[in-house]
Amino acid sequence: MASSFISSRHKVSDLIHDFSCSPCEEDGLNSEAGYFCVDCSKYYCSRCESKHGGLFKRHRVLDRKDVKKWAAVPGTVVDDLEICEHHPGKKVELFCRDHQELCCHICVSVGHRQCSMIQHIPDVARGIHDKTEFKRLPQQIADIQSRIKKLQESRKKTQQCIRDSRAHILQEIRALRRKIDQVLDQLEQITIKNMDDMVGTFEEQIQKDIAQSTRMSKDIKSLADNIAKSKMNDSLVYVGYSRCQEMITETNAFLEDTTTKQKV
Repeated sequence: MASSFISSRHKVSDLIHDFSCSPCEEDGLNSEAGYFCVDCSKYYCSRCESKHGGLFKRHRVLDRKDVKKWAAVPGTVVDDLEICEHHPGKKVELFCRDHQELCCHICVSVGHRQCSMIQHIPDVARGIHDKTEFKRLPQQIADIQSRIKKLQESRKKTQQCIRDSRAHILQEIRALRRKIDQVLDQLEQITIKNMDDMVGTFEEQIQKDIAQSTRMSKDIKSLADNIAKSKMNDSLVYVGYSRCQEMITETNAFLEDTTTKQKV
């Protein structure tokens, strides 16, 4: 029974997990944790969490969905400087020369299996304080900070320059708009005046044409009435006829001219 239990669980050296079950580690076994108890500050696999839940029903337990809220177990707290960027809760202990990367054990087992230059960080770090590169680090940090500050100041000046340019251009646009409005207003006034003058001229001519046509109509009617009254006197009829013909000719010319003006 014990052998089947052990065979169903991985031994410590078989696999590396980002979070291992705390009770299993105490028994020399290696199981990946799927839960974290906030009250106990311990990690649990599914099997151990079931037992833990039966004993401590009021404890707050987080599953993998809240893995970012999991805390490090007391006594295994990892310094911020040593935290692995890819595996929270693990610290970097190795350095890959092939990729020039800091690695934790999971990083090595997952992404650096084929690398030939994996070194233990204490070995790589030996004598670091005496190395020229390390001694230059404070100055390098100061220089890069200074460059960053200059960049920020430069970008802020550029930002302000852009804002000032926008305000200036906006003023020019609005000034140009006012000038355009003034020109359009003047053009409108001139156009309306010219149109009114033209309409006045047309209306004056139309009134003249109406008055003249009215007069001609009356004159022709008067001549026709006189001819009718003088039908017994041939001389008077002839005079009336001649004057009527003249009037008709004059009226035709007037009508022709008026029709041409109307088309224009």
